[in-house]
Amino acid sequence: MSLCGFLAPDGVYTECEPWSHMETAGNLVRDLYNQDHLGGMQAEDYLYEKGYVFFYSRNAQKRFRGNVSPKIILLLSEQQKDFIINNLSNASNDSQRKDMIEILEWDADYREDSILSVMEVKLLNEQN
Repeated sequence: MSLCGFLAPDGVYTECEPWSHMETAGNLVRDLYNQDHLGGMQAEDYLYEKGYVFFYSRNAQKRFRGNVSPKIILLLSEQQKDFIINNLSNASNDSQRKDMIEILEWDADYREDSILSVMEVKLLNEQN
């Protein structure tokens, strides 16, 4: 299995063929969110704003900041983290695997406990 598709926050993975992401995104936003008027890049943007992780044949992508106002941080769900961790060996190539690891790292960096830990270390180092 190689990864090419969309991973929803609830952990549901929708596979698609390479080069058919826009069509699949349009189908998802129509079928799951009743957004008949969105297609192509708009459909992909909509899924990003819902917190999806994208797996392209060459890489993986996740937006952590939402474009809604006020700006929000869209963390990975536990289901998404589990899926990514459990599928690192299924990455299509080294670049996609690297992106998957970076997505997990970015998520950890955005989490409050991780940010507080970084700040604590920084403050302790400044005091010494």
